[in-house]
Amino acid sequence: MEEKTARLFLPETSEVGTYEDFVTVTRESLRYALMENGAEWTTEAENELIDAYTHLTHYSEVEGVLQELKDKELVILSNGTQHMLDSLIENASLAHHFDSVLSVDDVKQFKPAPAAYTHALKELDVKREEVLFMSSNGWDISGAKNFGFHTAWINRGHAPTEQLGLEPDAEYDDLTGILEWK
Repeated sequence: MEEKTARLFLPETSEVGTYEDFVTVTRESLRYALMENGAEWTTEAENELIDAYTHLTHYSEVEGVLQELKDKELVILSNGTQHMLDSLIENASLAHHFDSVLSVDDVKQFKPAPAAYTHALKELDVKREEVLFMSSNGWDISGAKNFGFHTAWINRGHAPTEQLGLEPDAEYDDLTGILEWK
């Protein structure tokens, strides 16, 4: 049997005229993937998946790196919903490390839309060149780099760089690498 890979593309609001939050898109994607693969769907399984997003385990170095960066303004900018993000960092016992937790729900456009990154600049009252944007997602690094942020790609899996002509400023195997920006 041929293995199928589900791919999810999050369109900009301006392109399709609609916006659904991350939880809704995730639920709909799960239903589609199950249907596409002939698997059974249950409300319980769907709810367990959504709940799992709020109980992710962080990597071993995260707590120490965040502690080392306590003199910096630390912010999360995510496509996740505010409730999902707040629950996630609270459940991971990391909330005390962050100055702000921002969701693209406020602007109704997913990253890598420029409006998502602009939202962070406005909320934080900073300039593009003052931001070091870190992500484990190559597409997010490309979007942030295109927007004008300094970028650090946390590439744990040694994936190839996105072929968009937007190389990250730095690439690291884990979060400890960003300490050189301190």
